[in-house]
Amino acid sequence: MDHTELSEQLRHRGDLVVPGHLGVAASLVVSGSLVVGGCLYDHGSEGRIVVDGDLTARAVFSAGDLLVQGDIRADVVCCVSLDPRTTASGTVRARLVLEEDPSGASVEAAVHVDYDSYLAGWSDGQQGLAERLRALLVDEVFTDNDGDAEARVDRYELFDRLLAGQSVFRSDVASTSTRVGGE
Repeated sequence: MDHTELSEQLRHRGDLVVPGHLGVAASLVVSGSLVVGGCLYDHGSEGRIVVDGDLTARAVFSAGDLLVQGDIRADVVCCVSLDPRTTASGTVRARLVLEEDPSGASVEAAVHVDYDSYLAGWSDGQQGLAERLRALLVDEVFTDNDGDAEARVDRYELFDRLLAGQSVFRSDVASTSTRVGGE
């Protein structure tokens, strides 16, 4: 799959379609919707992504500024925060959402995880979270957490597999979209 790295500021009028992966290390402003055929990721504080419409991608990985006025649609969304004031004004729709600072944004996902709490071993009241993740994802995206009895999802391995075009979901998992857990 093609891989485009954006290292200089880009302002695009209208909808923008990128057929492969898109890495953003500068400012990207799209006045319409953004469709990325592969994975969209930023380079932390170096990358800023602003989309006036919807964002659609295979996966979204953001540690920087991600501002979407519409919906976000992807198989996997991994963000520092999904604060509706700073990330998505619409709904985040994904099979898996890993979020470091849950904010109460509108999320429709088969599994929605507070990633920091999950790594610390807390389930945030989500009964069977480990089992749901194991049922959803391939074994290769789990890592032993320093001898902890329970292997945990490694978001970097997950995203590396997506970038390499490898499967992260078990083939027998249905792509249903239901809200799991609490707010």
